[in-house]
Amino acid sequence: MGKYPDSWNGANKGEQKYLYTLAELSEMLSKKLSAKRLEHSHAVAYTAASIAMYNGVQDLMPFLYAGLLHDCAKFMYGEEFLVYCRENGLEVPKDAEKYTPTLHGIVGADMAAKEYGITDPDILNAIAHHTDGRAGMSFLEKAIHIADHIEPMRSFDMEPPLSEIRRLAFLDLDMSIYLMDKAIIDYLEGCGKVVTAQAYETVAYFEKLISER
Repeated sequence: MGKYPDSWNGANKGEQKYLYTLAELSEMLSKKLSAKRLEHSHAVAYTAASIAMYNGVQDLMPFLYAGLLHDCAKFMYGEEFLVYCRENGLEVPKDAEKYTPTLHGIVGADMAAKEYGITDPDILNAIAHHTDGRAGMSFLEKAIHIADHIEPMRSFDMEPPLSEIRRLAFLDLDMSIYLMDKAIIDYLEGCGKVVTAQAYETVAYFEKLISER
């Protein structure tokens, strides 16, 4: 993915809204994340912003910032996430200790605030909950959550096919999230892997949301 122009500074009506420009953040992240992880982060940012554009959102910067930073903690591994949470007083969701990689969102949101100057609570929530989602997600949270799974370099053998999930992400965001998350849970259960309580709660929330239309 191409670099962000230095002029993309997130300014809003002449006021600097973000501590660092997207270009600066990309450079900072390149010193911590692998090239592949950084490329994925750019792809999530562009995909989420595209969903926002399709839906008529005017301010695309939160989608770009949240997408770029959603995996900012992914230079850590396993127990390091638990240690970080304990040392920084972060609440660990139930069952998360059984599958510590899911904590990278919570840790990443804390880092985004402390190290990268993000103050927008919607961006921080989008980073914190991008893996398992949650009930009552904002549009930004939904866009980052689904973009993480459907960005162009992703490849899943699933039913419905990924191409259909990608199409629905622009036409019916709630349905695309429900189908994607359900497919992921089915896959994890089939492999005997841990599924967090939050992931189950997210699927139940969207199933109810869709049934009540």
